[in-house]
This record gives sequence, C-alpha cells and structure tokens, in this order.
Amino acid sequence: MRSVVGIDAAWTVGQPSGVALAKETGDGWELVTVAASYQQFHARADNTLIAEVRPLGSIPVAGDLLHSCRRLCGGSVDLVAVDMPCHTSRLRGVEQRMTPFHALMEDISAAPIAQAPKDRGA
Repeated sequence: MRSVVGIDAAWTVGQPSGVALAKETGDGWELVTVAASYQQFHARADNTLIAEVRPLGSIPVAGDLLHSCRRLCGGSVDLVAVDMPCHTSRLRGVEQRMTPFHALMEDISAAPIAQAPKDRGA
C-alpha cells in the first residue's frame, strides 16, 4: 500500500513544523498520525521517547523522518509533500499584497448574518 507524509515547515528553526502521515488501505486512505513537531512525530513512532508537551522547533533529519514513517505505516514512503517558505523576508511579495484581502475575508466570515437566506426551492 502507498503512503504519504506531509510537512508544514516553519519559517524558523525555533518554531515547530507540523507533520502528517497517511496510508492507503483496502478501504481507502487512512490518517496514521498528525504531530505538531518533528519530535512529537518521532515519539509517536518510538514509544521509548516522551513527546514534548509544548512543541518546539528543530532541524529536521530526513533519514530520521523516513525511519519514523516506516515504523508508523509498516512500509516505505511513496510521496513527501512539503509546504515550506522559500524566501528569507518576513512576508513575500504575494503575501504582502494578499494580507488586506485575507483580513477582509475574515471580517466577512465573522460578521453575523442578520437574516437566513430564503429557500430557493433547490
């Protein structure tokens, strides 16, 4: 069966990076585990480790991550997906231009609805 690990890499080594592992089963895809840091992910794979109570940042070691994945899903990883900042400035140009849009969307989504929409007979 296939497996996928996803990493939401932090902007800095001092911040934790999230890790998720999923595997394919006979009934479809199954989430194996999700962790808020590399250390917590390794602790899920190795019961001799104690998971951090408060996730801390660290430098990932690819071989160690893949080893933990093998222990958790019983086989090799077929795909690694990484959401990683690739720029050194605090906000990239696109993010700077999108920030006002995101703020507007948050305001709209948080606004109370005065009246429920009418049934359109769908």
